[in-house]
Formats: sequence, structure tokens, C-alpha cells
Amino acid sequence: MVSSQASDLVVTNRDIAVAVWFSVAAVFAATRPGLREGVAGILRGLWGPLGAMLVLYGCYVAAVVAVAARVGVWNVGLGKETVAWFFVPGLALLFSFSRASRERAYLARRVLSVIGLTAIIEFYVGLAVFPLVVELVLLPVVVVLSVFSAAAGFNPETRIVKVVADRLIAVVGLAVLFGTAVVLVGQWESLDKTQLARTFALPIWLTLAAAPFVYAFSLYANYEEHFIRLALNSPGKRATTRAKVALVLGYHFRNHELSKFKGPVAWNLARAETLGDARRKIAEHRRAVQEEEAREREAAARLVRFAGVTGTDEHGEQLDQREFAESKEALDRLVTFHEAQYEERVGYRPNLIELVGDLVGKKLPADPGIVMRVGRKGRAWYAWRRTVTGWCLGVGAVGPPPDAWTYQAPKPPDGFPSATATGWKRGRFAGVED
Repeated sequence: MVSSQASDLVVTNRDIAVAVWFSVAAVFAATRPGLREGVAGILRGLWGPLGAMLVLYGCYVAAVVAVAARVGVWNVGLGKETVAWFFVPGLALLFSFSRASRERAYLARRVLSVIGLTAIIEFYVGLAVFPLVVELVLLPVVVVLSVFSAAAGFNPETRIVKVVADRLIAVVGLAVLFGTAVVLVGQWESLDKTQLARTFALPIWLTLAAAPFVYAFSLYANYEEHFIRLALNSPGKRATTRAKVALVLGYHFRNHELSKFKGPVAWNLARAETLGDARRKIAEHRRAVQEEEAREREAAARLVRFAGVTGTDEHGEQLDQREFAESKEALDRLVTFHEAQYEERVGYRPNLIELVGDLVGKKLPADPGIVMRVGRKGRAWYAWRRTVTGWCLGVGAVGPPPDAWTYQAPKPPDGFPSATATGWKRGRFAGVED
């Protein structure tokens, strides 16, 4: 059976399978006190501002659909697809409002992803509906394998489970693609091509239309957060109002820039004596942020420009700095953990990397390849990592905290930190966040 053949609303085997498994999940949740209380708490939360936001968003999407129906790009046959879009990608888009402020051009990327290869494959797979028994089996299999893949990826010891789950998902995916092709070939002449075109276009124009709402809500939430912070730091209502006006005049619709309004600048702005002084403080902060972003862009461009280039710059630093910043941050974080766990009686912990490994290399590959060695009595330690460039970076200590050393050389360290050993220097890596 092929879906989307007409403008009438049709219930397919896939819809029945989803309804069956959803009912099973609902009954299971209702019979478990913990789950039941959790669901009840979520429903109670919908009566507050969250519920109002969802109602407003639903009304906005309904208005968009009404306009689409007037111009002929929507009909009742798209009802299921519209509801599915609202409750899955539509709500996901809405609840990503914070990313719309933090990440530059985030909404533009979300819109482009709707017409990407993944979206096309999803549309293609959705064209054909299999027998009910197949749909009933297929849905839980895909869900369970996806959960296994996601959960196993967090622990290096269970990574083999993720590999197996991913391969099984690939096999199931290929089988579904092949089955869809067989069904489509057999029923190609009976397909309603116009309705299929409407179905394909639906998530594209819905996402495009929803993006302005999400942006507006993101901007509102962004301002609301900063208004609260200003009120907490302000000496009075008049100063609060002055700071809020200056903030709006300084940033107006610059959502991403507004998200950078952090640190002591809020305290300084709340205590500005005049509107002009407040606007000057905002202008200075914006300029500082723009300069910092320019330096970050230059650093990123440098990584590309000198990738694979040997040699050093005028400061004696390696030209090819790929993975340097990430490795320094991971190693410096390891220093912080060692200092926090150090005890005079036992010294440095030899198993620390096993305990905090996932927290250390957040920006590095799943297996960052950090090698660590602790002295026999726990009084000294060092760790190093080879970057993708082949250059080795390391850290260590030969005494209790705050003793700290850094290492940079083309080869791994052959022992504990020492002033006479090549590559070792006292101190910690500069400009690295803990």
C-alpha cells in the first residue's frame, strides 16, 4: 500500500502500528507509580507559561496551515503529516529556542536540513506502507536498536554494542529502502503525484513558516533572562528601567549578540547613572565581544591555512596547531582533577583517567588517546597525548599541588617532569579553561 494517494485522510497500517505501540506505552506508564507521577508532573507544568507558549505556537501553526490551504498547498489529506510534524520536529524546533540565540545562523541551518539527504530518505521511506504485522514488528525493533546505539555510545566498554546496533539499523534500513522500492514500482501508475509533491513540501514550508515564531520567542526569552539579571543587580526601579532601555537600544534584534551579554557587564550596566553612560557600556562590551570573535575566526582560519605545514612561527610555536587547543584543555582539566583528588597519604591517584576519562576529553575523539603514568608512591605523575599533527603535548607534576609542568615536543616524554628533560616547562598551559 502506498500512502498519500489522495486528498482524503487515510488511516494506514503504519498509523495503526504507531497507535498500538503508543497505547501499550501509555498503559505501561499508567501502571508504574513513578512514571505515572512523572507524567502527571509534566501535565501540571502545561498549565503555566509553558502551556501558554504551546497554545500560542499551535495557533500560529494553525494560521499558517489555513493560509496554505487557501493557496492550494495543503488539504485534509495532509492532516496526519501536519500533526506529526507539529508534535515531533515542530516542537523540537520550538524547544531549541535557546540554541537560536547561542548559535549563529542556527535556524537557517535547521531550515536547510529539511531539504537535505536525510529528509529526502525519510520522505521516500514514508511513501510505502507495509503489512500490519511487518509494521508492528518494525517499529519496536528500530526504537530498541536506536536506544541501544545511543546509550552504548556513552561508555567505552559498551562501544561494541553500539557498533552492532548501528550495523543492525543499517541492515533494517536497507531492507526498508528495498521494500519501499518494490512497492512503489508495483503501484507507480496509481500514485497521486500532486499529493506526493504536497507531502514532500509540507515539512519545508512549515519549518520556514515556524522559524520567525521561534526566533521571536528566542529573542523574548533572551531579553527576559537579562532583564531578570539586571533587576537583581540594580539599586532601584529607575536604574533597572534605564538599563533595560539601554539594552534594547543597544541590541534590538541582534539575538546572537545579546546572548553574549554576560559577566560583570550586567552589574556595571545596572549601576549606570545616565542612559548615555549605559549605552556606552553596552557599546564597549559589544566591541570587546566582536574583537574576541574575530580572534576566534582568525584562529580557525589559521588551522586551515597551516594544516600539514611543518615549521614554527615567529614565536617559536608550531604552525600546524590542529587539536592543540583541545588537547591542552583536556590535559589541563586532568591537572585540575589530580589536584582536587590529591591526598598527602596516598598522593596522586593512578586510576584517575579511568574515573574521569569522559569528562576530560569532551572536545576530542571518543578515545582521546591520553597516556598517563603515576609514580610508584603517588608523588609524581605525567600524562601526554599525540595530536593529529604528530606533535606531543603533556602535563605533570613532581610534587604536591600546586606543582605543575607542561610538555611540548615531537616525541612523547620518556619520564617524569624535569628541568633538564627536553620539552618540559614549569606551569600550566596558558589561556585554557578549567
